[in-house]
Amino acid sequence: MGFRLDDTTIFFIECKNEKGKPRKDQIEFHKFLTQCDVVHGIARSIDDAILIVNERKVGYGFEKYD
Repeated sequence: MGFRLDDTTIFFIECKNEKGKPRKDQIEFHKFLTQCDVVHGIARSIDDAILIVNERKVGYGFEKYD
């Protein structure tokens, strides 16, 4: 969890390896954050985390769990 200093956008990042799956409670939290248009996603690499934050992605990496 963090926020961007330049625009105070709050974001949540769940770090997983290439085989990791979100738990049921994480999927429910994802759905809530999506409804609120909050930046969040699953990062499987540093590049994913940077993309989520810099591009203000909502739900990145959760697509197949919706």
